[in-house]
Amino acid sequence: MEILIIDHRPIVRSGLRTLLSDFPGFHICGEAISKEEAIPFIRQSPPDLLIANWCLGTLSGLELIQEVRTNGYCGKSLVLAESVTQQEFYEVKTSKVDGLLASTATEEEFMCALNLIRLGRTYYDSQLLVNLLANTADKKPENPPHDQLTNKELEVLQALGQGLSNRQIAGDLFVTEFTVKKHVSQVLAKLGLADRTHAALYANAKGIARYEVSV
Repeated sequence: MEILIIDHRPIVRSGLRTLLSDFPGFHICGEAISKEEAIPFIRQSPPDLLIANWCLGTLSGLELIQEVRTNGYCGKSLVLAESVTQQEFYEVKTSKVDGLLASTATEEEFMCALNLIRLGRTYYDSQLLVNLLANTADKKPENPPHDQLTNKELEVLQALGQGLSNRQIAGDLFVTEFTVKKHVSQVLAKLGLADRTHAALYANAKGIARYEVSV
């Protein structure tokens, strides 16, 4: 398997050269420290596998892989990363990257990843995924938008969800229609909704109200 290493860190490139020299079937055919060096090499002599560092100056290793795939590269790819966010991991999967490996992986983990990729399988580093799940679980759930409404505004939203008119709402809440109009405007503004129809849909979608059709 011919491998192109794309990493700006000399110590990483040197370490990978030393490691792979002990394993038959893997050969480093080239090295690059940036997109500008990597793309001409890939065009001229497409390697079987790209090993790219996630951080490559202004461009990430993932973005580089996405670009060369768009330009016709059909080989395999492995990205080295210190950590990934949920969005970044989603991009890794949708970009059909063959491997995602922690920069702190052991030699055994690295070779396991390469062997699985060579066999046509996908490798995602377990420690990166554990950290990703831990960070996601630690995030405080965001409050729904309607939590910012006052009690009276919430009552108006519920009434809108039931399909009531301003006059009906005013009668139920013992306020004037002018006051109802004011509350409706506040509800729309706070929730970022276009009109009372969208407010009614929102109320039903969030379980605040239940619209029932009379037959």
